[in-house]
This record gives sequence, C-alpha cells and structure tokens, in this order.
Amino acid sequence: MFFAGKCNSNFWKPRPLLFLSVCVFFCYHASMKVGFVYDPIYLEHDTGDHVENARRLVDAMSHLKDTGIKERLISLPARPATIEELEMIHRPDYISYVKSKAEKGGGWLDPDTVMSAKSYEAAIYAAGGLMAGVEGVMRGDADS
Repeated sequence: MFFAGKCNSNFWKPRPLLFLSVCVFFCYHASMKVGFVYDPIYLEHDTGDHVENARRLVDAMSHLKDTGIKERLISLPARPATIEELEMIHRPDYISYVKSKAEKGGGWLDPDTVMSAKSYEAAIYAAGGLMAGVEGVMRGDADS
C-alpha cells in the first residue's frame, strides 16, 4: 500500500504506516488527488505473530474504508518490480537469497526479519507498487 498527501488540518494528522520496507504516510486533503496503490498480494506477507503481519494491513484498509477515505483516493494499480529495479537497491545475491528462502517456505532472514512463503512475491509487488505510485504522480494521475 502506498499513499501520501499534504495535511493542513489539525484533525487529519500524518499517520505513518509500514508495510514491508515501504514507509507510507497517510493524510487527507480535499483539494489534492492522493494516489493509493494496493494489491491483495500484500496480505500474503503473513508472519504470524511477528509485529510485521497481515493484520496491520487489514486494519489500515478497514480504517480507510470505514472512514470513507478510501473512495476519495486515486487507485493506482500495483505492479511487480523487475529484477533490474530491485538490483538498483539490493545486490543480486541478496535477492536470490530472499527468493530462495521464500521458495523453501519462509523463515528468518536475520534476527529481526521473518518471512512467509509468499513474502518474496509480496515484496516485489510492494517495491513495484511504490514505483507505480511515483509513476502515477509523474504522469499526473495523482498529486501525491
């Protein structure tokens, strides 16, 4: 999920949300077209009781729907990041390691990071979703 906006109201305070490694800032401003990128694959990064789990995203999506904010956002389709795009940030051997870990059912990448069998796919859609959000702004589909 990716969405951002400029907030000038005391009522709508920026609320940081984290999904995978994407930092997302939410706020609503009536005069702006705020882009929103989401794909159900994001829910597949389900780590059970670990802090970074699918329930956080379910709660965030429920809040957007219950408050009527979701329908005011400009939906931008998520897409997977390409290997070339991932390699702009991560070393090829790290990408292969994460993919391999997912193919083996997931597990701990390091003492702080756990993943499920679908976390690699969710991660490439999260990275591509961030890029899709930026591309949407650059095309003029959204202001932010």
